[in-house]
Amino acid sequence: ILSIVNGTSKLNRLKLMTLEQTRHETGAKEIEVGLRAAGLLLHDDSLLLLWKQFAEALKSLGHGHDTFPLRRLTIVNVQLSTKVLSILAPALKKIPLDQLVLENNRLGRDGIKFVGSILEANPSIKTLCLGRNEMKFGCD
Repeated sequence: ILSIVNGTSKLNRLKLMTLEQTRHETGAKEIEVGLRAAGLLLHDDSLLLLWKQFAEALKSLGHGHDTFPLRRLTIVNVQLSTKVLSILAPALKKIPLDQLVLENNRLGRDGIKFVGSILEANPSIKTLCLGRNEMKFGCD
């Protein structure tokens, strides 16, 4: 297991972002990003560079000597703003991925469009989990 901690919150001293990769017997990996504790890390523009770096790392999964299948990508307890979604979209549309788990991310209307575009562009996704997300439907 590889764990990278990129900072702490000012108030609760919780981990801001944790990236874990676990190799399974099949050679597939799982990546989890988010808070382990209950709560929600709200969007902050100071984290955009980290999201860009993460997206670039995801894009490289299918290229070069470090190619490996990704069994599951989980993003939990982190608000995914429109800016973050636009950073992640190009990578998630291309990487081989069995399961996409987006839990407690405050996806909203833009998140629904994001998920639809990812599913349309990436036929390798077999399972989608959208637990504890605020999604409002209807006409404005």
